[in-house]
Amino acid sequence: IPDKRIPADKIIALIGKLHRQGKVKKVNFLGGEPTINPGLEKLVNHCKELGLTVKVITNGSNEMPAQIDEASVSIKLFNDELHLMHTGKPLKPVLANIVKMYRNGVKLDISTVYIPGLNDEDIAKIAEFIASIDPKIHFHIIGYVEVPGAPWRKPTNHEVINVVEKARKYLVKVTWSNVTAEQIKYNSIRLL
Repeated sequence: IPDKRIPADKIIALIGKLHRQGKVKKVNFLGGEPTINPGLEKLVNHCKELGLTVKVITNGSNEMPAQIDEASVSIKLFNDELHLMHTGKPLKPVLANIVKMYRNGVKLDISTVYIPGLNDEDIAKIAEFIASIDPKIHFHIIGYVEVPGAPWRKPTNHEVINVVEKARKYLVKVTWSNVTAEQIKYNSIRLL
């Protein structure tokens, strides 16, 4: 399979051009898992040399480049065995990387997808973990959007609000969303 990544040098040239035109102040690295891109550190360093704010949107399983300013980390499950089974990655490095980023001054926000019957109890545990670092870290709970053939169902708004209330026992800022596949499709079409 050919490598479909855009070479780091092309991205650097584009960021440089946008910076010279005054069109960029912040760069978000996301899509797939940006931390597995071998050029990420080079890209981050270039952005920092230009004085840009850098955010990485990640699953947190890999270490972040030291120079990032912000990170949005998704914690899938809080049970190590289930996390490994559903993501292929152990949970402990995710938690350790979150703590390390916070200690390095990275501004964090954390999210999880709430799937009824799979991670109901995990939401409060994730919130408690986040609070052990800093109860002011923003936590966003996303209602699962059904995928054809998957064994899970979409939560009701009442169910999402129930787990949000559990998380709010630990954290200052907990937000939530619970959109349908139709809403995502409609909004995606409207944006094109």
